Amino acid sequence: MTVTVREVGSLELMGLISSRLDASMDGDWRRTLMEFAYRSQFSWISENDDDILCFYGLIAPTLLSDQAYLWMHTTPMLKEHTFVLIRHSQRAIKSMLNVFDTIHGHCEIGADRSQAWLRLLGAKFDDPVDDLVPFEIGSH
Repeated sequence: MTVTVREVGSLELMGLISSRLDASMDGDWRRTLMEFAYRSQFSWISENDDDILCFYGLIAPTLLSDQAYLWMHTTPMLKEHTFVLIRHSQRAIKSMLNVFDTIHGHCEIGADRSQAWLRLLGAKFDDPVDDLVPFEIGSH
């Protein structure tokens, strides 16, 4: 059992989503994730042997932007390996903030574990909008 986190290109990530997760997710959500993967300037995947635990990326609105949008998709298998993700995420966010001054995103209301993880990464949360809570990391 070996848990890894590695940076992947957008085409590789799109291939992994298609080949290894396609049957297990809703079609609209799969299309959204494929779009996120395609638009990501940087993306990572965490795996445990052949199982995907999660993948995430950063989408910048333009090539010259100093801001990016952080997105993430997790699978149920991540629950057994959250410590590895937290340890990697803390290093990764430092690297992200060397490229972008500010990282934005949204978290679902009631996603307490996700919000706790984001707080460990330095996220500050705004008031909820609809079913989402906006957050910002950096330039505070």
